[in-house]
Amino acid sequence: MDLFGALLFQVIGQQLSVAATRRTLARIGPSLTGHLPAPAGLLAVDPAKLREGGLSWRKIGTLRDVAERLSDGRLDRVALSELPDDELLATLNAIPGIGPWAVQGAMLMAQCRATM
Repeated sequence: MDLFGALLFQVIGQQLSVAATRRTLARIGPSLTGHLPAPAGLLAVDPAKLREGGLSWRKIGTLRDVAERLSDGRLDRVALSELPDDELLATLNAIPGIGPWAVQGAMLMAQCRATM
């Protein structure tokens, strides 16, 4: 799982159990071609379809913001992977809706980084 996929999982799962997160992913999966999408893939999905699948408008906005930043170059995957933990945390925390727990969870899932 790459950093975008891990952030997608973390944001969808905010305030939900892992089981509820997986159910939500299963509901929106058909809109995402059955797997975690690349940023451009998420941007191609009608936000209303994601809402119908159980995501809040706030979570949809956060995910689209991250996807746009990765797509337009404001965030660079290679540069992000090379940042020290504290700088990666600060960079991603600057995005509305992305908090420290989401970043730390994504770092563990996508980059096998342990923070704390």
